[in-house]
Amino acid sequence: MDKFTKVWIILVLLTLLSFSLGWFKLLSSSALALLILTIFIKGQLISEYFMELKETQGIYRFIPTIWLLLMLTLISLSYYIPQS
Repeated sequence: MDKFTKVWIILVLLTLLSFSLGWFKLLSSSALALLILTIFIKGQLISEYFMELKETQGIYRFIPTIWLLLMLTLISLSYYIPQS
């Protein structure tokens, strides 16, 4: 089994985990943290293996990571900040 198949299986399992959180209505602060973590892992796997940034040196490897961290931080903050 090659590395892309293994990564694809991990992506499918993480997607099923995040889907099951919503399906069974397990929405709490810890579930949100787990969901954000799975989204980060999936984003990293996609950018490193399928976008082939794992072998890239310099800033080009970190731009998707920084963008993903920024978006996940903003989503988390919008969840925790109550609406007025």
